[in-house]
This record gives sequence, C-alpha cells and structure tokens, in this order.
Amino acid sequence: MKEEELHSAHARQSMADALPALGIVAAVRGVIKTMASIDPPPAILGRMIGSALVGTFLGVFLSYGLVGPFRRAPQGRD
Repeated sequence: MKEEELHSAHARQSMADALPALGIVAAVRGVIKTMASIDPPPAILGRMIGSALVGTFLGVFLSYGLVGPFRRAPQGRD
C-alpha cells in the first residue's frame, strides 16, 4: 500500500529530474539555429542566443522551482 501512495511522488520526481535536460536540449537547438543564420547584426544574434538560454532557464526553474517542490508536498488523503 505504501508503494501505491508514493507512485505519484516518484512520477513527479522523474519529471523534475528530466526537465533540466530538456532545457539544455532547447538551448543547444537555439544555438544551432543561431549559428545557422550568422549573417544578421549582433543585436539580432544576441536576441536569438538569449531566447536559446531561456530554454535552459525554464528547464531549471520548472524542475527546481515548480515540479520538485510539488513532489515533496504532502498528499491530500483523508
């Protein structure tokens, strides 16, 4: 019975563990896209690199700031 109670917590922890990697993949994809179009002026390139880094930020924030804390939240059982 205890294993069933912890099943959703384990699923949330797995998702929290995967989110930073997903953010890194988004950043790498953004940098590849930026390098493919290296001709624009620096202001546009900076914006493209910044948007690539937002992927990393979102992955880390969602993992440690949102999903991870919910994993540790008490279950609402009566």
